[in-house]
Amino acid sequence: MEQSTYYVLNTIGTFLVAFATIFVAFVGVWFARYLERRARPRLELVYERNDDNKYLPPESTHDGSEEVWIKVRVNNASNVVARDVELRLLSLKREGSWDNRPSWWFKVSNLNMTHVNVPPMFPQPFDIAHVKNVTTTDDDLGFYLTLVTPNMADWPKEKMRIEVSEDNKLFPGGRYTAELVLACSNADPRYYAMQLNVLGRDRTDPLPKGIIGPAAMKKRVICELLGESRTEKQG
Repeated sequence: MEQSTYYVLNTIGTFLVAFATIFVAFVGVWFARYLERRARPRLELVYERNDDNKYLPPESTHDGSEEVWIKVRVNNASNVVARDVELRLLSLKREGSWDNRPSWWFKVSNLNMTHVNVPPMFPQPFDIAHVKNVTTTDDDLGFYLTLVTPNMADWPKEKMRIEVSEDNKLFPGGRYTAELVLACSNADPRYYAMQLNVLGRDRTDPLPKGIIGPAAMKKRVICELLGESRTEKQG
């Protein structure tokens, strides 16, 4: 009887030790994942039409044109530096039809870069597109995606490449919906949809070859950040 009781107690003890080991391992893994998530940056893409569109007068551009730059901001609402932050084009639709474009990078504003570290509580702008009125021609407004690759040329040459490349050219009056991915090396990616639309010249504008001005140029820009386009399952 005593030997039988010993075996039962020994079996129960072995089971409890095994259970405790598994439980401790589970808690350890959960706690490690919890700390990992707490240590990750929290990135968000923001766009406000009235604040994030920047007008450049002819005297501040390389070729004497007036321009409006459409920018979005990456906000880092955490206490952790977001590393190697990038914003890329995934897809583009025009009036509901696919518009084939390369999945390249949008340029970091004011830097010849496609990736940048974003400090805590810091809004980092990225260039999405620009609208151009060349005051030396009778052409309609130019509209270009600011798509670049990491091996960018000096900015005047890179901007010229952007404006002659069919990969970057958009058409005023065409409604585009772009899907963007916001990614960095120490956080999960987030996906956003953005509507891009620029109205062409109308009869209220000055004569061709004239300056339209900041208010009228900005009024041509009808863009909207539509929010997150998909939800990725977090591990």
